[in-house]
Parts: sequence; structure tokens; C-alpha cells
Amino acid sequence: MKLKVKPEDFFVEEHIILPRKKGEYGLYLLEKRGWNTVDVLKKIASTYKIPISHLAAAGRKDKYAVTKQYVTIKRVKGRFFKDKNWELIPVGTMDRPVGPDLIIKNSFRIVLRKVSKEEGEYIKKALSTIKACGLPNYYGDQRFGTYDSQNGFVGEKIVKQQFKGAVKAFLCTIHPGDKKPAKERKRYFFEYFDEPKFCLKQAKTTLEKRIFSFLLKEKNYLRALYLIPAIELEFQLSMFQSYLWNLFLRELLLHLAPEGYEIRGRVNSYYFPSLLSEPSRSYLSREFPTPGYQAKMPDELTQRIYEKILTDNNLKPSAFNFRKFRRHYIKSFPRHGIVFPENFKMGELEPDELYSDHFKLSLSFALPTGSYATILVKNLQAYIAAEKGYH
Repeated sequence: MKLKVKPEDFFVEEHIILPRKKGEYGLYLLEKRGWNTVDVLKKIASTYKIPISHLAAAGRKDKYAVTKQYVTIKRVKGRFFKDKNWELIPVGTMDRPVGPDLIIKNSFRIVLRKVSKEEGEYIKKALSTIKACGLPNYYGDQRFGTYDSQNGFVGEKIVKQQFKGAVKAFLCTIHPGDKKPAKERKRYFFEYFDEPKFCLKQAKTTLEKRIFSFLLKEKNYLRALYLIPAIELEFQLSMFQSYLWNLFLRELLLHLAPEGYEIRGRVNSYYFPSLLSEPSRSYLSREFPTPGYQAKMPDELTQRIYEKILTDNNLKPSAFNFRKFRRHYIKSFPRHGIVFPENFKMGELEPDELYSDHFKLSLSFALPTGSYATILVKNLQAYIAAEKGYH
């Protein structure tokens, strides 16, 4: 079974509260394909000479997909922006920037390809389990798209006050979409990072040049971090927080539902219950604090699991309240343990025009803000792998 063979196979549309108020923020509908949200905002900022701090998006949407979402631009109203694979359509104005708090839900239409008849039957059974047990509210692999196992999490290094390591990881991390010259340049940076004079000669981007020029004059890695755009650092810190949440949720599910199946993800394993009692389902449907500053767990069980996750990652609760790096901190916020897809529809198996002797299957559903359709697919993949292992 395959997902996202074509961008059109994964469609997501954001639904938000649209306050029709007059204000200095232009409200736009962003339609895109083959780009992630942050890169589009950076492209708009650099192309049209708009400060990146003036742009805001309610949520971050997948790169390998066709998506619709909302964006605001401070002091820029009623203007059309268009590129080959994205466009901004003016919708109105607002008296504030958009944010996650305005998102009502996201609706999805996805196409699973290279599905066998046997897998089609397994998918039907797995979907029945999800309807009964709920969908574990993990962060999906795309949340960790810029993670590089060699360099680790930039956000983790900031939390641990390893500022040199954080700058190095940011500059040397190889992203999945990087082309050969970029990969070679980043490998060079990794090897010669302590020689900013040599790295500066190889630097290509404006940010690379700024950071290595600064380090050539002053090897103050904390101050060098301040050269990185705030939106980039917020994403890196959020990525590490998401990783810790996934670990926390997995441990909680294992404790409450020891019968299940799992599948390896980009940076962690995803565990899915095959059976969940009504009390456990009710318990997991509540909100739990995400790891971060002032996280207060609701009971002894979650406190014990939270402390274990922190200990396993050599962290203390106080680490999230940065003392030296005052620009940001990782704030805890509530997140549901499980969610239930709404308006779920499954099509019939149809011949797959891209894979002979196989089928494709269409699914449509809606999820609350912050929940990932790719986790539903992971759940299906884990179920199929488990069933095949049993037979």
C-alpha cells in the first residue's frame, strides 16, 4: 500500500473561524501543491520584500499534497500572489493574525494506491477498530521532515543549552528535498564547522553567509542562534516537543492497552491499540499537557510516564524555561490522547492505473486541528503488517 504517489492523492482543506473585521491584516486563502507552508511564507517574504514576521499561517500543511489554508499578511491587503505551484487569493481583512486557535477542523481526501484485495479487507477491519477505539493523536512523520539522525534535533540542543551543537545541526542538517550540491555543502560544513573561514567560502545562502561571517568575527554560538529567523527556531523547538509527546503517548497507550501493533516511523515507533476498554477510551479522549514549561500532569500515572520520558532524554522540567536563550521557550499546551475521525467515507476498490494488477482506495474524513491524517494511514499499515504476520 502506498500513499502520496501523486500530490493529488492527498488533499487537505483547512476550516477556520473567519472573523469579518476591518483591520491591518490582509486575509488570504493559500492554495498550494508540492510546497510546505513555511517555505511558501519564506518565498513570499523574500520575493516581495515583506518582513517574515508580518506573515502568519493558522497551521502547517504537508509538502507532498494539494492543500488549502489561510494566511494573513500585516499591512498588505487585496493583493494577488501567484507562483507555479501556489497562489494567495485575497479573502478579506482581520484585526489580528491567523493562528491555530482559529482552526475548527481539517478535512481530507486521500487515495491509497497499490492495494491488494487482501489488504482491502484488512483496511475495512482496521477502520472498524479506529471507529471503536479512536485514533491515537500522534504527530505524523511529516512533522519531522527536517530531522537528520546524524545531527539530531536542533530544538533538543537548544533546550540542553548546547548552542554550538544547535547552530551546527541547523546548518548541517540534510533535508529530504536537498539536491546534490546542497548535500555536499552541508557535509563540508559538518566536517569543517570549527573553521568558519573555510565554511564561509562554501556558503551559498544569505543565512549561511550571515552566520559564518559572524562566527568568523566572534565564536558566540548563542548570539549566532539569534541570526536564525524566529519562524525557523519556533519550528525546530516545536518539532522536538512533538517528538517528546509521541514518546509520552506511546507509553500511555502501552500501559492502558497492552494488546496492539506498531510500526516504525521516521524518528519513533507508533503503537496502536487493537482493543480499548470503555474506561480507557473515555480517559484517553481527554486532554493531556504536552511536554514543556509548566506542564502539570493530571494524575500519578501520567506524571510517572512524563518523568520517565524526561529522564530517558536527560531532561528536567526546568529545562523548558530557557534562562540564556530568552527569545523562545517550549510552552506546554493541552492535546487529546485520541481523536475520532468525522464524516468518514470509504470508496470501493478500483483498478489502479499506476500499478497493474492492484487497486486504489479513496477515503474522506475530517480531523480536529493538529491531528494527522497520515497517522490514520500508519494505523492501517501497522494493522495490515500485523495481520499478514499472523497468517
